[in-house]
Amino acid sequence: MKKILVVEDNLIVLANIGKLLKAEGFQVLSAENGKLGLQLAQAEFPDLILSDIMMPELDGYGMLEALRQDVQYSSIPFIFLTAKVERQDMRKAMELGSEDFLTKPFTRDELLKSIQTRLQKQEVISDRAKQQLDVLRENITQSLPHRLLFPALQIMALGDQLSKNTELPTLENLRETGTNIYVSAKELHETTKRFLLYANLEMISKDSARVDQMRSQRSTFIQLEITDLAQQLAEKYHRSNDLSLNLADETLAITDNYLEEIACELIDNAFKFSTAGTPVEVIGTCTQGSYVLQITDQGQGMTTEQLNGLGSYMAFEEKLYTNQGAGLGIAIVKRLTEIHQGSLKIESNPYKITRVEVSLPLAK
Repeated sequence: MKKILVVEDNLIVLANIGKLLKAEGFQVLSAENGKLGLQLAQAEFPDLILSDIMMPELDGYGMLEALRQDVQYSSIPFIFLTAKVERQDMRKAMELGSEDFLTKPFTRDELLKSIQTRLQKQEVISDRAKQQLDVLRENITQSLPHRLLFPALQIMALGDQLSKNTELPTLENLRETGTNIYVSAKELHETTKRFLLYANLEMISKDSARVDQMRSQRSTFIQLEITDLAQQLAEKYHRSNDLSLNLADETLAITDNYLEEIACELIDNAFKFSTAGTPVEVIGTCTQGSYVLQITDQGQGMTTEQLNGLGSYMAFEEKLYTNQGAGLGIAIVKRLTEIHQGSLKIESNPYKITRVEVSLPLAK
């Protein structure tokens, strides 16, 4: 049974719409103003929302805008019911993300047709998303074992080599073998850890209570933390002279650990996929209630096709098959920014310039 939320301050209209929808087999939730409607939408997650525009407490525009800013509720179909028919009102409704706009008085058939159309469209979108998730699971199943298998085989081979060596190895040989074992074990550990993090974020994104908990956390001393992290990564690639830092300090609505995960992935990629002697810039600025972290390099970058792929659930599939593994990290960054109501933007001109920009909300 589909669940429809009706938000209307005229109690007679609210009751009539409710009776009509119940007679058609819908489960109906009712709210007398936008504030109550927003609370009900967040608590009940309806399949569709019908709302008046002019209401006390919070109008329909405000309710829609609040829902569209939250990744959990941004896909709920929204239909405005109003006596206002001015072009600018319709334009504003559509810009905020309303799927339809019915003017009062409307007929029973007009209302039901609009609801049916929006629900059918939403089912198509949901089916497509499910198909993408199924493909993602298949790709993970096929590709992840290879990423884990290679370093595991290296460790086994090195151990086998040591166990079967009948001659007393030199100290230099022991050190070289020990280093190779450590590198392979570290790669195995890092790949497993990143996959588990991504899987955990996928589960968290479906749990509103855990999402709210994550958004209530705070970061501290981000200028110091990102600076220290960026310098460590530059030293790792022996490129301290290539690093340029310009970071504002603020308090963000994200934990230090998750912010470090985002910064580490993007800065590490910038060094990994660019050559020594070319600059890597890390800039952090505050603008309109958000903190924008921007990382720029002049490395190999990504083609338009690869960039388009990052916008879907197939984000990291291709690069899981390679030794670079950049795609899984980008998928983690993308999911973290979405959960925290932020955004990820990537611009790239291969072998000329690549700029990655993460926007995260400031702590209120």
